[in-house]
Amino acid sequence: MIRDTRAIFRQSWQRMVNAVLIAITVFATSGSPALAAEPNDPLYGAQWYAKAIGLPEAWNFAKGSPTVRVAILDTGIDLSHPDLKDRFWTNRGEVPNDGIDNDRNGYIDDVRGWDFVDRDNDPNPDLDDPGQTEAVNHGTLVAGLIGAAGNNNEGVAGINWNIEMIPLRVLDGAGSGRTDNVEAAIRYAIAQKVDVINLSFSGAGYSNFLVEAMRDAYRAGIVVVVAAGNEGDTERGGNLNVYPSYPVCYRGALGEEILIGVSALDGQDRHSSFSSYGLQCITVSAPGENIMTTQVYRPGQTGYTKPYGSGWSGSSLAAPLVSGLAALLLSINPALTPAEVRVMITAHAKNVDALNGGFAGQLGAGRIDAAASVQAVVAAMLAVPVSEPPAQGVPAPLPSGGELVKSPASSAVYYKAQNGKRYVFPNANTYATWFQGFAAVKTISVAQLASLPIGGTVTYRPGTRLLKLQTRPEVYAVGKGGVLRHLASEDVAREVFGSGWQSLVDDLPEAFFAGYRVGPIVVKAGDFVAFDERASAPTIEADRNL
Repeated sequence: MIRDTRAIFRQSWQRMVNAVLIAITVFATSGSPALAAEPNDPLYGAQWYAKAIGLPEAWNFAKGSPTVRVAILDTGIDLSHPDLKDRFWTNRGEVPNDGIDNDRNGYIDDVRGWDFVDRDNDPNPDLDDPGQTEAVNHGTLVAGLIGAAGNNNEGVAGINWNIEMIPLRVLDGAGSGRTDNVEAAIRYAIAQKVDVINLSFSGAGYSNFLVEAMRDAYRAGIVVVVAAGNEGDTERGGNLNVYPSYPVCYRGALGEEILIGVSALDGQDRHSSFSSYGLQCITVSAPGENIMTTQVYRPGQTGYTKPYGSGWSGSSLAAPLVSGLAALLLSINPALTPAEVRVMITAHAKNVDALNGGFAGQLGAGRIDAAASVQAVVAAMLAVPVSEPPAQGVPAPLPSGGELVKSPASSAVYYKAQNGKRYVFPNANTYATWFQGFAAVKTISVAQLASLPIGGTVTYRPGTRLLKLQTRPEVYAVGKGGVLRHLASEDVAREVFGSGWQSLVDDLPEAFFAGYRVGPIVVKAGDFVAFDERASAPTIEADRNL
């Protein structure tokens, strides 16, 4: 219910615009974003892979969260980089530079991570060898893809515009490392309760200690993402089914998938010639050629005078795109398990077998689709529980060509529109404004449901209920096409919806508003006639023009 209604209606129109158009995601009736989600970072245009994997559409729903923590095990990361410096984890259990292990975790002054190569608290890369710029840059390249600050008018944008990254240096300036250091770093990440671990390296050696550490990470609820390796151009040929590499080919004690293995693709979704591949080890694929991202930046030092660069390639750059996507999904629903994250990514990936001839079936589920994965997580969170007792009465007739469907694996109910797309009912109240029971809901197979493109959310039937954002005081009526109409005063609310108008108000989370857009304010009763609004949209098809 609403508190202090008179104060609510004294809010200004501009404040309502800020609340709905900026603080939350808003879509136009056509399904296109009312406000562009693309960032203002000047080099964003060179990040071709962002549009290739549907990031602008994904960013309409989520842009990352500082509560999500990603550990990057690599050659070190440039902690002073202008696009990264505010995105690193701080160990608040340590007093900086006092020489004491304040949190008693075995690492002295580990305020910003740890260097497991030199065994100190400085996880910056080692720039001493001028001939190893590619390896030295490696960790910083990865970090930029996962979490370079977005929409800050600086350089590039990471998949997550805001996130917390832990730099853990496990590889030296030549890109070489020891498995015991990697194992120690994974256990450090587990202790710090990270959400995602990115491992953009591979090798031929199998380590019982390392695989057990990765199993422990999986059991701790951490998503582990691993690069396929770049053996495609070598004599071995990159076939992981024949020549397995590690850690990408590690499995659980019972053979279960405990990680997400990532192969690289070019800009046309074709297998990158350098990338390793294989049915047994690859979970999914992602762009890995000609990548623009952050680089180590040390003005005046040869080889490190540019903070950004393009032309980088490797499966080690495809992997952080998947790590970034996993983090983005967890920013929406932190309760997702590693298995659920993997399913959300693989089930909505684009199959690229037809483009890849002899590599068909060897590139995992296909190329990641950030938009589809993000929308699936949002839809799952806003699902109508069909297990509720059906309302009394005869179900309302379905619109011509429409269908109500669900899969046996989920409680979410979808409206299958005439355009072949599926639109999710975000909650039971939305469903009840259109239908009086669940008798007409048809259960179809998981595969059948997955084959229907996601079209967005069904909005409330116009003129039926009032909406309020949980974090905002304003109250809205819903017009045709999901148009939100701010009620200017309590008197207007009473005139339009009657003395019991407060009983019609639904207090909703921000994610619910993804299907709505803003319309003119209702300043007098004649500006919004509830009966006329309902009559103008007797069906979902008529309301949304699906």
